[in-house]
Amino acid sequence: MKVSSQPDQASAIPVSSTWTVITLDWDVESIMQRLHIRSDDQTNARFAWKAPDSQTSQGEEFIALGRQQALKATGERRFQDLAHAERILQTSTHFIDLRANRQQAVPFIVGGAAFHHFNIDPAWSAFGSSQFILPHLLLGTDSTGKGYIRFVLPSQEARSWLDHLHPIESRSSQSFLQDRLNDVIDSEGAASDVVDTQSYPISDIETLGHRLNNAASQTKEIWISRFQRAIDAIQQSPLKKVVLARQASVHGVTVGERAQLQQSLHQRYRNCIHFCVEPTSDSGFFGATPERLLRLQGRNLHIDALAGSRSRGKTTLEDQVLAQDLLHAEKDAMEHDIVKRQILEVLNPFSKQFRYPASPLLKTLPNVQHLHTPIEAELEQSTSVFELIEQLHPTPAVGGYPKRDALGVIEQIEPQNRGWYAGIVGWVSEQGDADMAVSIRSASHMKDKLTVYAGCGLVEGSIPEQEWEETYVKLAPFIEAAQDVAHA
Repeated sequence: MKVSSQPDQASAIPVSSTWTVITLDWDVESIMQRLHIRSDDQTNARFAWKAPDSQTSQGEEFIALGRQQALKATGERRFQDLAHAERILQTSTHFIDLRANRQQAVPFIVGGAAFHHFNIDPAWSAFGSSQFILPHLLLGTDSTGKGYIRFVLPSQEARSWLDHLHPIESRSSQSFLQDRLNDVIDSEGAASDVVDTQSYPISDIETLGHRLNNAASQTKEIWISRFQRAIDAIQQSPLKKVVLARQASVHGVTVGERAQLQQSLHQRYRNCIHFCVEPTSDSGFFGATPERLLRLQGRNLHIDALAGSRSRGKTTLEDQVLAQDLLHAEKDAMEHDIVKRQILEVLNPFSKQFRYPASPLLKTLPNVQHLHTPIEAELEQSTSVFELIEQLHPTPAVGGYPKRDALGVIEQIEPQNRGWYAGIVGWVSEQGDADMAVSIRSASHMKDKLTVYAGCGLVEGSIPEQEWEETYVKLAPFIEAAQDVAHA
């Protein structure tokens, strides 16, 4: 990997480079508004991300358009294969960073992976078991609120750009970049004007919330029997915890309805990580997840242990009572401790320095509250994010413990493949920094079929009826967002 500070001449790009990445400071606010929702004309890949930051008021947000190259892998070695593919991509890429502050990491590849390592069902074929892409264009704001644009170009094409970028502050350079930015956005079929979701054709808009609620309410007896089977397996084996997921689907959902669902989620769940992965024009996966798998900055690692939950109360007093019940419940404490201990065990070969609160904290969302232990670690040496993911995923929060036993029970009991639900989604920078979320509180939209997902952690002492209600609470964000769509 080579990083340049300024484009003095075309020969600065090594002949061996396949790709050249040019990053510049840019006012992206108006463009981000235009690209926030997918255009009807957009046919290529799109990836959107917005993550709050507890340390700053800004957080990070970006939109990636197009696919210059895709890194795909499947099977038990998929994260090792992704790490190898990323290293090869790095060696064939030349980076030119013209920002004033180059300390802020910018995404290099974006994507994610399914819950299971094996090939998943045809509905998820555009996603695959794991896929990270090198986008054509990336626009965003870093954690300081500073805007940037990043072009990914074939190196031969980039050579012809460099003569136009010196000096970078000149009017001619800025005009050249604006023209090229418009060209790339047009070439990716992205929106040329601010998208008004009200103008989308909406099918049966008044009943979307009602239909989704009905779908989520069905098959209760079947699922309670499956929960009981999982609890029986825990009582009869060394299995300590297993997480079962269920899904509810409705057909006839338009792109416009999905766009409005996403906007409602943004408004309702501001302290969650929002993501949207769209490998093709008729396949999408989006959500508002409260759980970060990891945030890697140099050798500093942050991980969320999130397990144990209660609904929110209708009054302040009821809310406080539910919170205290959660903080002192033995069953939830055991479920949470399993997640925390497994994360620490996995990280032990990478770090001997950990920081986390002695007792779980509360993470409150509009519809649910969780036991939350933020874990900080100092890695002993630089480590690929994919090596960490291989060890961490799936955590007991979405899979179970011990991992292999829990996955066996999940495969036996769950009737449908999870796809990317409870998998990972996020980005990696050229320096190796990364942000990865656990893709829960999520939904897929394949052609006109919207599917929402929810899961619950089962341990000895879990009551199936209560677990069913917990999954229903976790589906509430999408039911409420669908009701917002109807009111719109």
